[in-house]
Amino acid sequence: MFESAQDRLLKASECGDLAGVKQALLEGASLYQRNDWGKTALHAAAEAGHLEVVQWLVVEAGLDPNQQDHFGETALHAAAYGGHLAMAAWLVMEAGVDPNQVGHQGASVLHAAVAEGHLEVVQWLVITASIDLDQVGSHGVPALGDSINEDYLEHEDHLEVARYLLSHGASELSSEQIVRFGPEGQTAYQQLLQDRMVQEKREMALAFPGNLM
Repeated sequence: MFESAQDRLLKASECGDLAGVKQALLEGASLYQRNDWGKTALHAAAEAGHLEVVQWLVVEAGLDPNQQDHFGETALHAAAYGGHLAMAAWLVMEAGVDPNQVGHQGASVLHAAVAEGHLEVVQWLVITASIDLDQVGSHGVPALGDSINEDYLEHEDHLEVARYLLSHGASELSSEQIVRFGPEGQTAYQQLLQDRMVQEKREMALAFPGNLM
């Protein structure tokens, strides 16, 4: 089966094969060619976590690190979906990608990390990148809502993300937002709020032991 130079470029980017990337370019591939979703070699390498390839594409080949796919999402979104903390940090701190940039449907980089349950990336975005915790995404809810989508309720990593967001300033969801999650999602959310209240009481007791009665 015939494989074009463009196909080889995307494959090499996804595999972290920098030599293959360079060879595909010599054979006529374009760094600006997009697939059906508007993703370039930069998006492919970022989502797969291949930092060396991304650095070469941005620093040596001169690609704009803020380039967007058809959904308005950048390589930073791709890194967040993939859970690649070092990649995300480099794109923000060295390449200058805006961590608060949102896609055409409202999805932020935080939404991307939360949707896949990548706690380390979420923590970094909250602590280092001053991300907006309450940015409403494509489902009409902030990132906290994405973490308790009923599709994720069996995944402890998503619940850990939800606990973290609640403990670091995420606003509580409105009744209109909660109803989107169905009975199981609503139960999970109420349990998270209860757990937070218990934790706050424990912390208060440790801080002011004389008030224990």
